[in-house]
Amino acid sequence: MALVNGWLLPDTVKPVAERIHPRDITVFHGHINPEKVNFIEKMAIKNIVKKPFGDYRDWSTIVIWTTAIANTLMQAHSSTVWA
Repeated sequence: MALVNGWLLPDTVKPVAERIHPRDITVFHGHINPEKVNFIEKMAIKNIVKKPFGDYRDWSTIVIWTTAIANTLMQAHSSTVWA
């Protein structure tokens, strides 16, 4: 795992991040795929966290973040088109 602004970036994502050099990386918590956690993790989630598996991401926050990216890209594009 690679460290990004204090967060661990999964090894599966690290090669992509190194290749494209993103300006920002954001993690949207709230989704746990039961097929990707082991038995101990499943028991901890069930008995300690007491949350069901599912998708509980804050979609309004995701939309705000992606809209900001789109706006930045449109501004960069419009400034290069007229430059």
